[in-house]
Order: sequence, then C-alpha cells, then structure tokens
Amino acid sequence: MIDLLTRLALVGAAATFSKSAVIFEDAYMNSPGNCVGRQSSQTELHCVAHGGPNGGHVRFEILGEDKLEHVSGHILPVEQDVSPGMKLGFTISYKGKLPSSAAEDIIVTTTFTENVQGATQEVSTAKLTSVKARITPEVEAPSNDSIGRHTYGVRELINCLTYPSSVSTSWIVGGGA
Repeated sequence: MIDLLTRLALVGAAATFSKSAVIFEDAYMNSPGNCVGRQSSQTELHCVAHGGPNGGHVRFEILGEDKLEHVSGHILPVEQDVSPGMKLGFTISYKGKLPSSAAEDIIVTTTFTENVQGATQEVSTAKLTSVKARITPEVEAPSNDSIGRHTYGVRELINCLTYPSSVSTSWIVGGGA
C-alpha cells in the first residue's frame, strides 16, 4: 500500500512562486541627461502535475496577471490531460509591471481531477505581491532638480515609499563615493 505522502508526490498538481513578491521601480532621471531605465526583480512560477496510475486533468490559471510583465514561458491559463505515469512541468518568468492593490492579490489557482470514478477536484493556490518602490527627497531642490533622482547630498532626507503601502517592507541604505 502506498502511503499518503508518496501518493501526493505521484498524483496531483501544484504551482509555486520562487519569491513572495516582485519589486519594481519606474524609470527616473538621476541627474540631467542621466536616465535610469525601469527596473524590476523577477520571480518564476513553477507548475507541475503528476498523472499517477490513472492520469487526470489539470488547469493552471492566474488572477491579477495584468500587474505582471511576462518574461518567458507559457501564457496562462494552461489546461490539459495528464496521462497515467506522466508528469507535466513548466516554468513561467515574471517581472513587476503595476503595483498590487493589496498583499498577495496575484493568485494562481491549480485544479486537478484524477481519472477515477467519483474523484473530487483538488484545488491549490500560489500567491504573489507586486510592489512598486519610489524614492523622493524630503525637500525638492531648485528647479533644475531631476525628477526621481537617487543621488543625494550629505544629510539630505529622503522618503522611501512602496505601493501598496500595506505591504511590510524594510530598506537598507548604502553609501557610495
């Protein structure tokens, strides 16, 4: 008899993000004529389905994908049959595009139904937050100031903002010459 943990490794489906959040920042002028392009961290969505001895049907779908920039891999939704003894697996890479409305509002839902009479649909979710970062000076410099600059003077006060603001963040400030 196969124990439950072994069975779960052989039958079913799941999706997981490699990170719990992507963090991005829009382009900004660091100094006159010095534009820094849009930047974002990246996360991978790993999707896998195991057919087990009977096979099954899997569907991977995403809610909130408009907040992400698709980098590579499949486009969700993906839905297909998984043959007995077979494994379906793929990875999709994303960057941040728009800020989330709240924490974990990007949701990938995985549904799997084994090909046996009376099987119930198994459902699991993976969640992600897209965080927009913005740095601003406490007091704007004279009119020649570059919007969004990241080069600041000694003792110049700055604001480190994130959207959504409800997401807990911490900043590590470094210096340079």
